[in-house]
Amino acid sequence: MNCPNCGAVVAPNESRCAKCGTILQVAATEQVAPVVAAAPQSEPQVLTGFDALIRASQICVLEKYATFSGRASRGEYWWFYLFTVLLGIVAGILEVMMGIGTDTTGPISGLLNLALLVPGLAAGVRRLHDGGRSGWWMLLVLTIIGIFVILYWLIVKGDEGANEYGEPSYLLAK
Repeated sequence: MNCPNCGAVVAPNESRCAKCGTILQVAATEQVAPVVAAAPQSEPQVLTGFDALIRASQICVLEKYATFSGRASRGEYWWFYLFTVLLGIVAGILEVMMGIGTDTTGPISGLLNLALLVPGLAAGVRRLHDGGRSGWWMLLVLTIIGIFVILYWLIVKGDEGANEYGEPSYLLAK
């Protein structure tokens, strides 16, 4: 620090200039904050098994119910898909045990399918985003050949780095 009167160099802990005797005031902004070393960046934890199933269902059903932006890793999408299949099996078993519904579906399965329609579409769109494709490509499922194209895009690995839809999602197994 320099003396404002004579310009002489003054030690930071001195309250007076040794050359001219000027009383020095240290501004609070001139105090140096201690440097804290940043924690090393670690690889995000990759979930597998039952933990991945639960986390994928939380992401798609609770946290990103109708979020069509962003990206979904293969693991996030397929674990959510497994979750929906298991819920469908449970709904079918409940309908058989209760003796309700028809041979193919019942009210519980219908309500479940209705409740999972938006999260399923959102997860599919985010999965397409992971490969750098627009979610509008999901409309290909309305054609017979398009079902296979969409299925292929849902299976293949997504873009490595960031793309126009954001950073990749590595929370669940790739």
